[in-house]
Amino acid sequence: MTADAEFEVLVMKKLGFVAASVAALMTVATPALAASSAAKLSLGGNVQRTGATTQDDSKLAGTSLILAGLAAVAVIAGIVVIADDDDDKSVSN
Repeated sequence: MTADAEFEVLVMKKLGFVAASVAALMTVATPALAASSAAKLSLGGNVQRTGATTQDDSKLAGTSLILAGLAAVAVIAGIVVIADDDDDKSVSN
């Protein structure tokens, strides 16, 4: 493989990484943008929303911390997998 071909492969990998990053950002940002624009279209005016009262605490307290930790681990693992250069040399060559 020539140096130019290796460079093209590297550029394509980086381009794919950037495209995936932009797609992930748009997936996360779209609901937030839609919520802010939907509030302007509301016909209710200045309506105050209140939450319902509950009698006892949730038995799932602390679950959000566990889920946040698992999400962080998943994100880090994804970054590591994507950032891997795949420089393994084939035995058949």
